[in-house]
Amino acid sequence: MRAKVRVPSNASDPESADSLIASQMAKLSVTDREKVYMAVHGIPDDFIAETPELIRNSLLRLQHEIDSLPDKKACDIAERLAPAYTQDKDFRLAFLRCEQFDCNKAALRFLNAYDTGGRVSRQFQC
Repeated sequence: MRAKVRVPSNASDPESADSLIASQMAKLSVTDREKVYMAVHGIPDDFIAETPELIRNSLLRLQHEIDSLPDKKACDIAERLAPAYTQDKDFRLAFLRCEQFDCNKAALRFLNAYDTGGRVSRQFQC
């Protein structure tokens, strides 16, 4: 149950607002405070700790999933035209993070990023 907080009349003042937030945060347990910080920064409750091993294994599994997808013509064109871009570790990690390291879903999202009806081939041409 949430505690009722009386909002002071000067709460629209940035310093007063900061002071009010700080005093309320100080009343929380460390665990609850951490949950608030995570929520404020958009980090989901089921946050996955990224280790070098998780990243390495996920990138390998992602490549395997991409290779096994049917009808990936647009993706193949993009990889032929701009392999440095499509094979970039950070680029691929964005898809994995978006799908919380579910390699199958990340591969589908990766493929859908290129499945734009031919526009992708024009996008990568020099």
